[in-house]
This record gives sequence, structure tokens and C-alpha cells, in this order.
Amino acid sequence: NRFNRSFLEQWNVSAGLAQYLELSYPSPVIHTFQTRMYEETVNNLDAHEYELEMLLDRIGNMSYTTFLKAASLGCEAFFKDDSRCKNLTEIMTSAGKCFRLMGFDQTGDGFGYGERIVINLPQHLYNPGANQMLNDGIVVKLAERGKGIDNDLTFIPSGVHAIMPLSATQYEFMNDPPRYECEEDNDGTYSRVWCFEFCLTKKAEDMCNCSLAAATKPRKPDICTTKQFFHCFIAHLFPENSSSIVENCKSKCKPPCSYWQYQKSVSYATFPGQVAKYFVANQSEWEELKSTIVLEVYFTDLDYTVIKHVVAMPLQSVIAQIGGQFSLWAGGSLISICQIVIYLSRYLLSRCERFYRQKKSRRKRRYCNKENNGGEEYPDSRKSPMPL
Repeated sequence: NRFNRSFLEQWNVSAGLAQYLELSYPSPVIHTFQTRMYEETVNNLDAHEYELEMLLDRIGNMSYTTFLKAASLGCEAFFKDDSRCKNLTEIMTSAGKCFRLMGFDQTGDGFGYGERIVINLPQHLYNPGANQMLNDGIVVKLAERGKGIDNDLTFIPSGVHAIMPLSATQYEFMNDPPRYECEEDNDGTYSRVWCFEFCLTKKAEDMCNCSLAAATKPRKPDICTTKQFFHCFIAHLFPENSSSIVENCKSKCKPPCSYWQYQKSVSYATFPGQVAKYFVANQSEWEELKSTIVLEVYFTDLDYTVIKHVVAMPLQSVIAQIGGQFSLWAGGSLISICQIVIYLSRYLLSRCERFYRQKKSRRKRRYCNKENNGGEEYPDSRKSPMPL
């Protein structure tokens, strides 16, 4: 929710000005039946801006930033347990003010050891907006303790008792460009959502000297009014080369190297049942119960999965591999050289032995020929003179 209807009625805010205030939160028009009022408000920006200046002056020369904080619903409107509001953080979004509750350490497995949160929706205090989600319920986001929010969203309707069992996975990656790039978060507060928001809106904030009402962490002390948003902020937020700006911000805001991811499933039953009428004092209490959400969040077990990005071959393994390959190559080369030497030696020895046998055989034949031919020696019997 964005504005407290009772606060607006207290200061006699007109219906047209109330819609003008709603449009300072950037959000698209979801349904066609909201279009008429949206266009009517946009066509009278100057008149509503003047009416807003008169209202702020009537309240006590209040700034628009202070007015937004005073006109929004506080934590006490949603939680009957006052202790809930002592350890929470308020975050502004396009849907209005959100509350980040502090978690606790679960000591046992399963249902009963988790967190039970009872939320009372003050629907009678909601102010309808032409660009507002008109759902009857809440949006739940899960975030790691101490870390920024991500894009996780879960709708929970009103009038239910919902259970949300969780399982956790821890991711630990290494920044190893160009194969993989991630943000090494040294202080543990990095948020990719806020990084993208900051990158996308920085130029518009500097040019218009104001931040959006839905800014997670406003950089400027002043919040843009609806007229500033339409006449200045949008023009610098979406220039002609807006697609290149978006792509640049996507590449700049890398995913974190270390983070947790929670896998969840939601189931719920209608609350309250008809039997609950036995305990209520009147119809007013019954209607209040019908706008209540009982949410139980717990881990199914305390074990979790770790997916870790490690070096496939560390330096020690590289050195060992090089040493092994060198040893294998050197050993193979030595064996080959020895084999070649042995082969050549055997070959030369075989040739020498053959040569020696042939020479000895020729000498023996020459001696025999000399004896048989009466002292006439022929060098070789194969070359004796042919008879005429």
C-alpha cells in the first residue's frame, strides 16, 4: 500500500489529488478499467501540482518527501505484535512501503521450528490507485540476512493460513573472466537489484535533482512529484538509446559470486473457518479475521546443498602434470635411443660377421682351385676360362 486513506481524508485531499499522488510511484496500468482515471489525472498535471503545493503549505510548509512518509501506513497497522516493528527495515517499492523482518536461527527440522507471522491487512485504510495492483493479499520476498533483495516474489492472498517450506542452496563462484564474471562482494551488502536501479536512474536523478518515490535507496534528498516524474524523469530515463543503456547496466551489474537461493513451495487453507465464529465477539472482529494472513516459514531440514565453482587444475596439479609428461617423454626418448643403438650395433655386427664369412670362403675356394689346376691359379672358379 502507498497512502493511508484516513490521513488523506484528515487533510481534505480531493479524489483527483489522491490519484495524482499515486502516480508519483512508477507502475504500469494493469487493467483497462483503470485507464480512464489514469489519463484524466495525467491530462491535469499542472492543476494537481498547484493543488499539492497548497496542501503542503497548509500542513505547515512540509516537503513532499516528508509528506510521503507521513501519509504512508506504518508497521503498526499490519502487526498486532508490537515487537515485530522494533527490528524491521522499511523499503520503498513501486507498490508502496514494504517491511523487511529480521529472521532467526532455526534449531530443528520441519514444521513447528520455523517462524510464524500473523499479518492483519487494514484494507479499510487502503487508498485505491489508478496504477496500483488491486490484489487482495501481500507479496513475500525472501532475502539472505544482511544482503540486498533480489527478484524473488510470492503472492499470498488474504484470509489464509499459509505454510512455506524451504530448502537452501549455497552458491560459491569465482570471478574468472571471460569465462564467468561475478561481483566479489567483500562487505556482504551487494544487491544486483539496487545496482541495476542505481545504474538506470542515475542520469535522470542528476538531471532532475530528485529521486523516485519507489527508489530503494534514494540518492537525492527530494522525491520527485508526479509532474517532475512525467515531464523530466521519464525523458532522461528512457532516451532514444535507452536499449543500449539497459544492456550496459545489465552487463555492469553482475551476479554476486557468493549467495544463497531458497527453493520454496506454498500451500494454504482458508482462514478463518466457520468454527472461528464461536470465539469472536461481533461482526467487526469477524471481518478483521477474514483480512488476516497466518504465514509459517520453515526449513524442511537443516542440511543444505553447496554448489561450488573450483579451479579444474590448480597450480600444483599443473606442475605435477608437466613433470609427469616431461618424465614420460624423457623416459620414452632414452629407451628409443638405447633401442636404436642396440639395433645399429646388431646390424653392424651382423654385416661384419657376414663379410668375414664371405671373405674366408673365397680364400678357401682359391686355394682349392690352385691345387686342382696344377699350380695355375684362378681368382674365382666362376670365372675360369671357357674351352675353345
